[in-house]
Amino acid sequence: MLRRIRLGVAATLFLCENLFFIGVGGGLGVFEKFQFLPALLAMNIVAVAATLGVTLLFGRIYCSTLCPLGVFQDIVIRAARIFTKKRFAYAPSHTLLRYAVLFVVAIAFAVGFAAIPAMIDPYSLYGRVATHLLQPLTQVANNAVAWITDGLGYPLVFKQEILVRGMLALSVAVTSLVAISLMAAKWGRLYCNTICPVGSLLATMSHRPLFKIDINEGLCVKCGLCEKVCKSACIDAKSLTVDNRRCVCCFNCLAKCPTKAIRYTAGTAAKIKDVPEHDFTSEHTKTGTGSSRREFMAGTTASVVTVVAAMTCKDGMAVASRERPVSPPGSGGREHLLTHCTSCNLCIAKCKGNVLKAAFLEYGLGGTMMPKLDFSHGFCEWDCNECGKVCPNGAIMPLSIEEKRKTKIGRAVYVRQHCVLVTDEVASCGNCAEHCQTKAITMVEEKDKKKYPHIDESKCVGCGACEYHCPAKPLAIHVVGL
Repeated sequence: MLRRIRLGVAATLFLCENLFFIGVGGGLGVFEKFQFLPALLAMNIVAVAATLGVTLLFGRIYCSTLCPLGVFQDIVIRAARIFTKKRFAYAPSHTLLRYAVLFVVAIAFAVGFAAIPAMIDPYSLYGRVATHLLQPLTQVANNAVAWITDGLGYPLVFKQEILVRGMLALSVAVTSLVAISLMAAKWGRLYCNTICPVGSLLATMSHRPLFKIDINEGLCVKCGLCEKVCKSACIDAKSLTVDNRRCVCCFNCLAKCPTKAIRYTAGTAAKIKDVPEHDFTSEHTKTGTGSSRREFMAGTTASVVTVVAAMTCKDGMAVASRERPVSPPGSGGREHLLTHCTSCNLCIAKCKGNVLKAAFLEYGLGGTMMPKLDFSHGFCEWDCNECGKVCPNGAIMPLSIEEKRKTKIGRAVYVRQHCVLVTDEVASCGNCAEHCQTKAITMVEEKDKKKYPHIDESKCVGCGACEYHCPAKPLAIHVVGL
């Protein structure tokens, strides 16, 4: 029963999260606010406290229900079990690696270099896959249905523009998807228990949860089925022990146990008195009390340092560049963005003007895959403030429409020698002034009787409408960040 409930909750949340990324269901974004690392950066105390409280009581339920990458790995593992008859076996925990990664993440936060945690944060990693791979595939499927319905004479579905926001972003998404899929198919939840910073943080909190998987030694017949289906490789059927720090509470073992010896309980599973006493405890468990205590202290220290570093992180590292990229309205500039953004790319997925794109090196190495404005396919629309509304990290602060219209994110620069009034000797143009949303650009007549653009920088907010509508090649007017 517990397994079925867990599967139902996980499937529902996974569907909601994916629908929100592809642009369906405006109210589904509430689940994004409870993703652990983004909530930590956004100082979302309610979400952080709720996750930690649930983990202390019930173990790592978060990893098997709310985390989209965790649920995706479960899907891959299930497929591997069906097609390859995959079986798992107990493996020692990679404690040193887990906490080494966690300390590196803490240092990255402390120096304002969020790119490292951004690359391995489970929500952000899956977000990039959903934005740059799942969303275009959904648009392809939509257009295929539209083509079929049009051919049948029932044009009920509108065609959509298929958006591929850069080959770098697409390559990163595909590479991440393949790597995680291969790792999950071969080793189960190894990523979650070695590399994932959220998994490492929650492992410390689930060291001794109130409710946990426990084995009744009197009922156990040592068939080993529980160990074979444990995707976290945390059940040792020989010693009858469960490493609760690695257990993600999938409850597969409960469903497979033929004697109901495995229980999810608030106490220790009782032993049957008439069974002859036998020491099933493995040698490493007998002598590992001190080691276990040291591991727990190391994990607690690493977790506390990481949490404090994430919540009190510095401004991002300064980057020298000729012209600054334009960061989204509400981001407070690239320094704030480099500190708080985990590159989940949800803002890119939800951008109505299709102006947001994943950066390459425009922000420097630390800003790879973070959002920047690219005016080649759109501009920052006057009545849109979606990026700030959906950002779960606090990297883009929510702005009202009125505030957003007044927020200056860049400035327009006019290069006369590129203008069609000069290069093509046309009599008039004025595209930039016509589409300027703040009326910062006016056409002023000069000695040759032609009207040229003049920019009032006090009115310009850097929306990019002028750049997007400029017909000149190379552009006669472009926007640079502040």
